[in-house]
Amino acid sequence: VQTCALPIFAQFGDDRLFGRFDHLGVGLDNLVIGGNERRCEPGDPQRERDEHACQPRRRNDQNSRHGRSVSDQAERAVSYADPPVRRLVSDFSLSAVAAGFIAVLVGYSSSVAIVFQAARAVGATPAETTSWLWALGIGMGVTCIGFALWFRRPVLTAWSTPGAALIASSHGLTVHEAIGGFLIGGALTFLVGATGLFARVMNRIPIALASALLAGVLVRFGLDAANASVSAPWIVVPMAAAYVLGRIFVARYAVLIVLVVGTVAALIDGHLSFAHVVVGAATPHWTSPSFTVSAAVGLAVPLFIVTMASQNLPGVAVIRGNGYEAPVSEAVVATGATTVILAPFGGFAFNLAAISAAICAGPHAHHDPEKR
Repeated sequence: VQTCALPIFAQFGDDRLFGRFDHLGVGLDNLVIGGNERRCEPGDPQRERDEHACQPRRRNDQNSRHGRSVSDQAERAVSYADPPVRRLVSDFSLSAVAAGFIAVLVGYSSSVAIVFQAARAVGATPAETTSWLWALGIGMGVTCIGFALWFRRPVLTAWSTPGAALIASSHGLTVHEAIGGFLIGGALTFLVGATGLFARVMNRIPIALASALLAGVLVRFGLDAANASVSAPWIVVPMAAAYVLGRIFVARYAVLIVLVVGTVAALIDGHLSFAHVVVGAATPHWTSPSFTVSAAVGLAVPLFIVTMASQNLPGVAVIRGNGYEAPVSEAVVATGATTVILAPFGGFAFNLAAISAAICAGPHAHHDPEKR
């Protein structure tokens, strides 16, 4: 039983959590012995004599990810039984590290200013504002690492940028009331994930429509790059040229080359300076919540809606668009629970990432979808 079931039980993603073996499409009744089309029956003495006797029968499986056969997935599942350090070393690649670094850079630099505005809008002190960034960083880091190890897929999380903009535009709320609103919003997110409501809604949305929604989110970045070519052509043009040449000659490292070229160009132009940067450890600051009707209606519910619609929805579209099965309910439950835990420290809303996930889930990160 141990020999035959190894390719199945070695899977430690959603299979181990929910006991579903249909992910591999292999059951004990589908296992055969060597080259003979003989099934492994209970009590078979050959199974005990030869540890390689029972191999999964090769058959086409339309549900296998990325067009792999069942036996290919089973062989890869056996590798998951290796020690974590060995898996980490074998999966390591410079392109994947670069994709992860760029995802963090994009995630922080694109909207951190809105987080500062949101903190000021509710009257947060400098210590509380620092705690907000601490909570957001810790929440994203823990969930991203946890999802990668558990699901074995590039499932990334981020803070809700539209949610931060919503907080920044709020009026008349204290920081304690805002924290109470964050807790309510996180609880609502946890609830729709635990009940499977969001997953059922996502399953009814066509992939084409979800992809169109993602395109609407990403098109702004393309337009901004084109607009920047007018104000800073000495930065944008070399980056664009580096991307085109990189895609032609070293496609795997094209994004890394663009990052290096853009950094050098910004340093030469003087747009990137570390003269006034002070490095120090951020510390968490507990803020007691205050639950009010105005905060629940005016902040918590809108924050929940805008996070689910504009962040989680395109986030799922990114995962599915790159050929992966999206763990919708599990991920939403985890992000909702993370929000509830870190809300008193300023973690206002966590969700599935869309833009940064597109960087890490595509072929730029790694040519092998299983190692992204």
